[in-house]
Amino acid sequence: APGCWRRTRPRLSAALFITLAFVILEAAAGFFANSLALLTDAAHNFTDVIALGISWYAVYLTTRPSNSKNTFGYHRAGILAALLNSTTLVVISLGIFYETYRRLVHPPQVNSTVLVGVGSLALIVNLATALLLQRGSDGDLNLRSAFIHLMGDVVSTIGAVIAGVIIYFTHANWMDPLVSGLIGLLILYSAWGILRETVDIL
Repeated sequence: APGCWRRTRPRLSAALFITLAFVILEAAAGFFANSLALLTDAAHNFTDVIALGISWYAVYLTTRPSNSKNTFGYHRAGILAALLNSTTLVVISLGIFYETYRRLVHPPQVNSTVLVGVGSLALIVNLATALLLQRGSDGDLNLRSAFIHLMGDVVSTIGAVIAGVIIYFTHANWMDPLVSGLIGLLILYSAWGILRETVDIL
């Protein structure tokens, strides 16, 4: 377990700080461009920050030795972290669906240039941080929940960029909330898989 902590800590820490810095940039760009897709992606990225922080702490807990109260040590901490991460994703997706409906009824004007530019940058950042956690995620449900969080962002940012390109050429502003709703479905789907697996283990 200490060896796992030494291998995993630098990658989790780097992914956490990179994602946090980009959340601030993407949220500001989303407000400026009046883009729900960017704001949704920023919200999803913020849940990644929380997920990475929880995963970081859970990996640390698994290095602690067993005692009279916890005779098997703290190895279930990672499972509990995955459960918490997947539950927060479900709550976030419900909020996204509400805002998507509201904006589909009255589509606001969207700055497509900012949407495409920041969305492209988000794609690079999300892919880089996801690849940081890919190694070792197959055999660790905690790491896999964090990895799925980040890969969900990769797909969602691709959707945001595509929406921005379509809006730029067609001025179809309803594409922005539509893509946001599809991102919400993706988040819900990925969360359900992890949630079901953690409940089975517990």
